[in-house]
Amino acid sequence: MINRHLGIMGIDEAVEKAVQYREQGYHSIKMKIGTDVEEDIRRVCAVRDAVGYEMKLRVDANAGYSYSMHISLFERPVIWIWKCMNSCLINMILMGQSS
Repeated sequence: MINRHLGIMGIDEAVEKAVQYREQGYHSIKMKIGTDVEEDIRRVCAVRDAVGYEMKLRVDANAGYSYSMHISLFERPVIWIWKCMNSCLINMILMGQSS
């Protein structure tokens, strides 16, 4: 089993589902983000803490952020982002463009 999807949901629910997916043998989770930068960061970091660094996390904003929200996300100190995202595969789909 390779990949599961987490829609936009509360932190506790996301953590619970992510842990279930890890226990079921999945190796990667694609998380939907794009509603609120601060909340999205807290949710992704909580999932990372819960599943550890062996599981890959991908995030997809799918045009959910405004331009200023994108800037807010990427203006964060690199060390802070690294702490949260270390060993993640980050696949942000920005401004409605798919990769």
